[in-house]
Amino acid sequence: MFASRTPDDGERLYLTLMSNSFGTGIAGGVLAHVLVQVLAGRARQLPIGLLILAVPLSYYLYTVAKH
Repeated sequence: MFASRTPDDGERLYLTLMSNSFGTGIAGGVLAHVLVQVLAGRARQLPIGLLILAVPLSYYLYTVAKH
């Protein structure tokens, strides 16, 4: 039942609730997933597109948090 739950589901839900935006929640979840995988030493298992997507998502969340 809980096997399909990803580690970043909580972060995505929290960001969605705090920002009232599904886009921000999804961006935070994707970025959290990439960050956890890189810190765990599994960066080579991530698709290159996801790593490239993490760069503009980081900038997006930075600008959202700044305001």
